[in-house]
Amino acid sequence: MPTGNLLTNQPQNYLLLYHMKLRFVSIILLLLGFAFFGKIPGQQRIDSLEISLQIEKGPDRKVDILLSLADELRTNNPETALYHTQRALELSVTAGYSPGELRSLNALAEILTEKTDFKSAMDYVVKAKILAEQLGNKNQLGYALYTMGNIYSYLGNYDKSSEMYYECLRLSEQIKDRVMEVKALNSIGVVHHNQNNYDKALDIISRHLPLQRTSGI
Repeated sequence: MPTGNLLTNQPQNYLLLYHMKLRFVSIILLLLGFAFFGKIPGQQRIDSLEISLQIEKGPDRKVDILLSLADELRTNNPETALYHTQRALELSVTAGYSPGELRSLNALAEILTEKTDFKSAMDYVVKAKILAEQLGNKNQLGYALYTMGNIYSYLGNYDKSSEMYYECLRLSEQIKDRVMEVKALNSIGVVHHNQNNYDKALDIISRHLPLQRTSGI
């Protein structure tokens, strides 16, 4: 009887094996396609930046590459992103490249905020704010204000975070930075919601959504 059942089920067994092999071959072909026909665009950019970093001799350009590389790595490899940003700051200071120093300070503050190292993040962002004011760089000043708002928000100091976000909002409106304006409005709405100020939160959202649509953000 067992032999008869086995023989009776042979077509079904062969069909099952066929489908399993087909799935296996499909997976292998997919993996080979990634390996031989190209990597995902993000990895291609990372590879390109790493090659450029090895070739480039000018300190200013090296700083820019390091910061671009750190930005690409922040989501999936934050420790390496932090390392590259610290290198960018050190190189900027040594070379006297103030714009690079400012961007590095802001980037370090953002990365450390994401890592919940709020004390170190605040130290860097305060320096970034001061330097941005000295250089008259309103774009980077806006980023500093926004990061300060994030830090205060994470710490539960909603009054202070709201103050920073509103400063960021006014500045972004002044310089017509729509991306930062949307981010500031969104964060202000979240703060009002966390404070149970639902009417204010809805009012902010009513401003935020149309701007988000027209800005394509």
